[in-house]
Amino acid sequence: MSTERILLVVGLALLAAAAFVGFKQHRERKRPEQFARWRVVHAGGTSGGVQLIALATAFSHFGVHGSLASSVGAGIALATWAFFFGTAAHALTWPRAASLFNTLGGAIAIPAYLALPFVAL
Repeated sequence: MSTERILLVVGLALLAAAAFVGFKQHRERKRPEQFARWRVVHAGGTSGGVQLIALATAFSHFGVHGSLASSVGAGIALATWAFFFGTAAHALTWPRAASLFNTLGGAIAIPAYLALPFVAL
């Protein structure tokens, strides 16, 4: 499976997950603090999914295929999901899990996003 296809499928899955979180957000509308926490999860998941779909489109224009492109694409996809799970854990008031997911997401995102310009060249 190509990097573009993986990014597209993972982005669509994240959009679907964010849509389901929107239902949870709506159920918390009478509790402003919880509503705001779930709003962050919903908005972050939506924007992360859109980012992955846009990146899938852009990857086809980079003209680079191979292990570097696959590694960068997989790293960005994993980091995006880790940040989604981190904010969800925060909304569920699981601070240790939130910290773990966000730390893991950062550790994956930094090298992946730093390598992205090299894939584009």
